[in-house]
Parts: sequence; structure tokens; C-alpha cells
Amino acid sequence: MLMIRSAQLKQLELPQWEALEREIIVCLREEFTAAASDYDDCSLAGFVNRAVGTARKYGLRRQVDFLSFAALGLSYGENFHLHPTLSWILADPGVPGDRKIPFLLSETLPSQWEQIARDAAAGRRGLIP
Repeated sequence: MLMIRSAQLKQLELPQWEALEREIIVCLREEFTAAASDYDDCSLAGFVNRAVGTARKYGLRRQVDFLSFAALGLSYGENFHLHPTLSWILADPGVPGDRKIPFLLSETLPSQWEQIARDAAAGRRGLIP
């Protein structure tokens, strides 16, 4: 019987991860030029890595959700997900992972996004530590 050790499995996944990371970085640089320009390539790769890791903890699994999560992080601060207006949606186990970003985007009012932006600009991020 063939046994694949977890280290070997991770090596098989590495090329897929690197391709996904590159794709997200390209999209962020194209669509969020001003915010992404604050990062050199290495720093942006680290940001994407952290964003995807956090998104996975919330049950997100799709590439489009990883991109959206990273884009929100660029727009509203890396810890945007901890803002009380948003955190309950992401942490809700009753909302499936593939529905969390669409639900968050549809249920958060423009005035709430404006408050999140003000909090991020002021360094408060809505009580985020």
C-alpha cells in the first residue's frame, strides 16, 4: 500500500499554493493599485499568506473568497475581520464558508463600511486590538 506522508503532501500542494498566491497578488496590484503600492512584492506575498491563512480559519475555501478577503484587508486594514460589524458574520458556524463573503458584502450597509474605513484610518478598527 502506498503511503504519502504529510510532508510529501505539502510538497505536492506547494506549486498550487504558489500559483494561487501569484494570481491573488496580480489581481490586488491591478485592482487595488494604490493600496497594494504600499507593499513590495515580498511584503505583499506575506500579506496574502496571512490573509488566506485567516480566511481558512473562518471556513473560506474558494479562490474568489481568498481574493475578496485579501482585498478587504488592503482596503480596511489587515485585521478588518475583527471589527464587530463584520466578525460575527465570519465567525458564524451557521453560515457556510462559501457564503460568508457574499453574505458579508450583501449584509453590511454602506454606512457601516464607511465607519469601518474611519475606524481603520484612525487606527481604531472598531475596538480591534
